[in-house]
Amino acid sequence: MDLTYLEIKEDMQDSFDSLYKRANYTAKDAFYATLEDYITHDSSTETEECCIYVNFALILINAEEKIEFLKNRLLELIDDKNISFYKEELNNDFNNFYQDLITLKKLL
Repeated sequence: MDLTYLEIKEDMQDSFDSLYKRANYTAKDAFYATLEDYITHDSSTETEECCIYVNFALILINAEEKIEFLKNRLLELIDDKNISFYKEELNNDFNNFYQDLITLKKLL
């Protein structure tokens, strides 16, 4: 991962603010534009993808937007079988990620 978890989290909020709030993208279009920007890089990882999904889902839920369009992949990414892999890759950032994951799971 090129960015820390907290940097990705901040980027998700910035992207949501600029695309959804200011440029009037739909929630779905804002999400996929943001995701595309990240996953087109050669160094992109599934952990990064999970961080993007978790944070954008939390942002959308807080904005009272529907997340059905991203829910299937989100549930695959946050499956318990993946958590140890994320823990290894996130290292010191794992606790921040895990707290957000717990929050998200309560809202799903």
